[in-house]
Formats: sequence, structure tokens, C-alpha cells
Amino acid sequence: MSPISSLDAPTLPSRSAAPGSAGADGELAASPRQAGDDPGPGHMRVGPFSLRQIVGAAVARAEGAAIRCALAAAWGDQRRAAGGLSISYRTLRAKMKRYGISSPAFPR
Repeated sequence: MSPISSLDAPTLPSRSAAPGSAGADGELAASPRQAGDDPGPGHMRVGPFSLRQIVGAAVARAEGAAIRCALAAAWGDQRRAAGGLSISYRTLRAKMKRYGISSPAFPR
């Protein structure tokens, strides 16, 4: 049996993000649940989080990691990193802004 790595599951809830949303680092913020709350048909909950929130946080972490790896491989060249990820330069810039990634952190 192998231990679960940090990329396999979302991190613990952060109190700094808005309730029920994934923050820039992919952490989930707990949304308050009251007694008798029923998410309704077609909605699955795992603890205080919906499956959609858990998947969203995992995708955010994976995208952030992929962008950082691509930028490191391209020595901070955003156009080359976008090409390596098969996304447009504008999409890369938008995702970098969403996840708080700056290219000056990567040496040229």
C-alpha cells in the first residue's frame, strides 16, 4: 500500500477563501452546512464538500503544477510554455493570473 501524495487529493480547507470555493492554491474553503441540508438529487457530498468542489480543487492544483513545470522547462518563456502545454498564450496568461504564478520566478 502506497501513501497518498499531495497531488492525489485536495488539501485541507482554508479559512481564507470564500466558503465553498477553491482558492488560488487549489485549497477548498468549507461551506457551512446546517441540520437538514440536503444537496438534492445528482449532488454528491464528501464531508462538507461537494464532489464538484473536490474535483475543481484537484484540477486547479494539477493545472498550476503543469504551468509551473512548463515555465521551468521553457526557462520562463511564456510563449514556449504555452506551446508545450498546447494552449494559447492568452489562456496561459489567464491561468497564471488565476493561480498567482509569475514568470520572473523562473530564471532565464
